[in-house]
Amino acid sequence: MVKLAANISWLWTGSSTELGLRSARAKGFKFVESLAPYTEPAESWGRWLEDFQLKLVLINTPSGSSSDLPVRGLAAFPGREDEFKTVFEHALDYSNRLGAPIIHVTAGPTLKTEFGISQQSCYEKNLYWACGLAESNNTTLTIEPLSPRDSPGAFMADLGHAVRTIEAVNHPCLKLQFDLYHQQILHGDIVQNLRRTFSLIGHIQVAGVPNRDEPCNGELNFERVVTELESLRYEGFIGCEYRPETSAEEGLDRWASKYLQPTVETGTNAEY
Repeated sequence: MVKLAANISWLWTGSSTELGLRSARAKGFKFVESLAPYTEPAESWGRWLEDFQLKLVLINTPSGSSSDLPVRGLAAFPGREDEFKTVFEHALDYSNRLGAPIIHVTAGPTLKTEFGISQQSCYEKNLYWACGLAESNNTTLTIEPLSPRDSPGAFMADLGHAVRTIEAVNHPCLKLQFDLYHQQILHGDIVQNLRRTFSLIGHIQVAGVPNRDEPCNGELNFERVVTELESLRYEGFIGCEYRPETSAEEGLDRWASKYLQPTVETGTNAEY
């Protein structure tokens, strides 16, 4: 069974969080994800999720002082370990309060400056520390290879690098975030790579290639991917992290209707 999660940060960019969540539920989503829920109080998020009967399944760690960099993230940033711990604890607090089971731990950019510790060593130590906190809260952490087309200079930019990092950290809470868009650009051979890394996958995201719009556009055969995931018995979520070609609603009608159950709203709550 395909469980699509609407990425509120991408599908309804420019809308308020509340309106984005309302729109997601109206189109039939039961699950959502957010890059940065921290712009709204957790109490507000909790109320909206309850009002619209939605489950928040994934959030990113806050960018912190990396927010002005081309690639955001602090996990692989030597010298900023204390800040990483602060932003991770903030993410974990939101995860706990909102019931979000997955936190994407963003790595940040490749650095040219020499430090007393390598970026990889810093990355692994930070991830292992974060996994210790996540385990006690029953939370999964993910790392995601990013393509240079969208994130030039990203430290985590290769599937093999992600696999080696997960193996080095060697903690059951750490999983792979397999973004079909990034992986098609980075490596192609999507089905074989899904099979090869399936035991490590904790979350999947999708967008069309090359324009990062609806999955029905471009070269990526999403229906074939779904067939493979069903064969592999994938039980996780597929996050819709793409930029709508026109409107989110029109695009979803073109490719996602078979996976969603639109609702009719009356008043504050939707009828199901």
